[in-house]
Amino acid sequence: MSQLKTLEAEVKREYNLEQALSLLRLYQASPEQADPTIIIQLLLRTFTQLPGSDTHLCLHLLPDRIAAQAPLPVIQTMAAALGAGEFTKFWGLAATLKEQVDATPGFEEAVRAHVLASVALAHQKVTLEALGPLLNLEGPALTAYAQKKGLAVEGNLVALAPTEFNGGLEQVQRSKALPFDTLIRATTHVA
Repeated sequence: MSQLKTLEAEVKREYNLEQALSLLRLYQASPEQADPTIIIQLLLRTFTQLPGSDTHLCLHLLPDRIAAQAPLPVIQTMAAALGAGEFTKFWGLAATLKEQVDATPGFEEAVRAHVLASVALAHQKVTLEALGPLLNLEGPALTAYAQKKGLAVEGNLVALAPTEFNGGLEQVQRSKALPFDTLIRATTHVA
């Protein structure tokens, strides 16, 4: 069995970044041997590694001729939408690849966890109506997901995990902050 066939078999069996990158490098050297089905499967599996950069690493190794073949432009747009925080756009694009997405273990769960962490960077609380489309969930499934993640659902609001970025954690310990007059004296002596 050739090195290419061995790597393809391994990538089909389970996701491993090093094997994926090696396979894509071989495809760069021999684009005529590239298997689009394996590439699609591999790229969708990279989304399960969020917030890692696996998706972008793999996309950048695709030769232009291969990257232009459907549905790879859709996957590229999905990665761009996710990186730009356009989560509803991401889910709309993912729906066009439903069969492949459904065949990718952990895809939706990993993306939802990434989206939830991204939203929590900016918000302490969010309404169910706003959160639902971002997670591609609605109704009882959305409430159950929030509760499964340990988030408090209070009526129509979901309390997100506190972070230093959403104001939920104290960013500066007040006891260690310099008084303003001390700061002024220090800066005037320097000048």
